[in-house]
Amino acid sequence: KKLSQLSFLNISNNLVEFEGIEYLFEGIKVISSLKSLNIDSNCLKQDGAKCVADNMKYMSCLTDLSVQNNEIGSEGLKYIFDGIKQLNYLKHLSISNDNELDKKSEDLLKSIAQERMFVVK
Repeated sequence: KKLSQLSFLNISNNLVEFEGIEYLFEGIKVISSLKSLNIDSNCLKQDGAKCVADNMKYMSCLTDLSVQNNEIGSEGLKYIFDGIKQLNYLKHLSISNDNELDKKSEDLLKSIAQERMFVVK
């Protein structure tokens, strides 16, 4: 019961990889009130980014998402972009310091941020 009322979750700097993020989202599915998720500086890579994106449908109240320093690359970023379409309340998205972001991805990010009126760091 108490877990379902959690608003902020920070698991940054824990070396969480794809399998770990899958387990994490099994628990997050019951946290309908989650507003802020920080998963910075783990080892998500592209597969982990897809897992995050696939589970955004369970985080309808999310206003802040930070996935910095996870080596998600351009493909992982595309997964995140697809997932945030389901987040009507998102105000802040942090993805800086990720490598391999090509010009097309950067332009897409700017476009989505303007369209949805949220801040990208």
